[in-house]
Amino acid sequence: MKLYVKIGNYLFDYLVLTILLIISGLLIIPLYAIIVGIVAFFETGANYKVIFTTIKENFKLILLLTILMLFLGSLIVLSLFIIKSLGMDIITIIIICLLIFLMVLLIIYPPIIILKMNVTFKQLLRNTVYLTLVQFKYTIIMLILSGLIIYLSIYQFWFLLLVVPWLQSIHYISNKTINIEKEKKGIGEEI
Repeated sequence: MKLYVKIGNYLFDYLVLTILLIISGLLIIPLYAIIVGIVAFFETGANYKVIFTTIKENFKLILLLTILMLFLGSLIVLSLFIIKSLGMDIITIIIICLLIFLMVLLIIYPPIIILKMNVTFKQLLRNTVYLTLVQFKYTIIMLILSGLIIYLSIYQFWFLLLVVPWLQSIHYISNKTINIEKEKKGIGEEI
């Protein structure tokens, strides 16, 4: 019976978090804040209150990252308009791919860095680049998972239900990379 209750709790948590993510995704602006909140939810062990307290405590960093994500997204839309009006240019396609790569990297590492470390925006970006380069194997795994979720969500809308488990797996892997780097540097030191 305990197993059924545990499975029911997991399914309920995924359902609530997915609904929260979809609602914030429709509004666009609070999407990154909810992503950070969901990562905090998994970090603390399934407490809904921690989602909103994490957003409140780290509002400045989340706001700056949201603005950066919106800027990168607007550059992608602008590049798509250029492709549509001027035709397919290989340089524009490469720029779009690089912008998407940057946006995915901003979803992979910064939420866990925000939760684990007390950093400024500049340190957050520096640590993101550092973890991306030093833990390249894990970064590639997370990029493949992200690309798979994006691809499946574009062609089959119901795959959006897998976004929360994807965030949980990204959280697990990025948490592992931070712990590996902290062990290399020594306990308590900034990476």
